[in-house]
Amino acid sequence: MKNKKGALGYGYLFNYFGEGRYESKVVTGAGIEILYHVFDSNGTEIEFEEEIHLPELSGTDLSRICKVSYDEKNAYKITKNLYVDNLFRLLKGWKHITYEVVGYSIDVLIDNSSKILRNLPKSFKDLPHSEPIYVSEDEFKKFVLNNTGFNISDNVNAQVPYFFTRETKDLI
Repeated sequence: MKNKKGALGYGYLFNYFGEGRYESKVVTGAGIEILYHVFDSNGTEIEFEEEIHLPELSGTDLSRICKVSYDEKNAYKITKNLYVDNLFRLLKGWKHITYEVVGYSIDVLIDNSSKILRNLPKSFKDLPHSEPIYVSEDEFKKFVLNNTGFNISDNVNAQVPYFFTRETKDLI
């Protein structure tokens, strides 16, 4: 099976230690997905292969280009790290890198009997697991801003637990 190719994206996750619920489920966090568009020296967008190994091992971990942090007025704040952006462009010969937010989620605790957990090793089955429920930007902001459990030091920098690729033609 051939790996998908496209723009490289990352999920940025805020931890949640409050008592709020979403759709009657225990909330464990909230996240945003950022997609990075990288252009070569000719201005053509580069497509990345959705690789089996981690992007940081292949030299294409773009997740540090943007810092995502909790913001008590706007729910989140994205700050582009120009040093990392410039470093990638110099080392790789890229013309420029842009980004866009492409998704929002509220992560909820899932029952240990879930189909998702059936194939995990036994030692992992008793640990708590969560899954995202994708929501609109307004719903995301409303939940994050109305629940004080996000205003913690852990969320100065959101965690980056996963990466993905998305075909650029899907965005047109």
